[in-house]
Amino acid sequence: MNRQLQARRLFGAVLILISVLISGCSAFDLVRPEVSLADIRLADVSLLETTVVLTLRIVNGNSFPLSLEGAVYDLSIDGQRVGRGSSSAPLDVPRLSSATHDITLHLRNSEVLRALRNALSGGGVDYRIEARHWVDTPLGRRAIDTVGQGRFGPG
Repeated sequence: MNRQLQARRLFGAVLILISVLISGCSAFDLVRPEVSLADIRLADVSLLETTVVLTLRIVNGNSFPLSLEGAVYDLSIDGQRVGRGSSSAPLDVPRLSSATHDITLHLRNSEVLRALRNALSGGGVDYRIEARHWVDTPLGRRAIDTVGQGRFGPG
């Protein structure tokens, strides 16, 4: 009898622990960081590839600081992916605030020229930045996908 009582108590404790963990996970609501383009600088040009440094503004809408431990970025112009970059440099974004992050991006010149030719015939250039940030959260490291977009020129 004593073993059955111990087993029931252990089972009850495990159920309570699981319910606390589940309610804790659902109570933790992470707001995705926002990404926007703050600046572009030309770093290097070759026949096939152009290297640019993008300064991205990362906005944290959470009530706690975000620690970014790395990221991968894709840049599209007028709906066509033209380049990719990544960063392993850590970035701390204060709660309810923003920080800037420089990213080196490698662009395929043929894709950039094709996208710009199509976009400029419409009077402006639409861009899109897709980001996968690796974020340390109170519940551990998570991959968080975000998108930033805008337009250069009229329209």
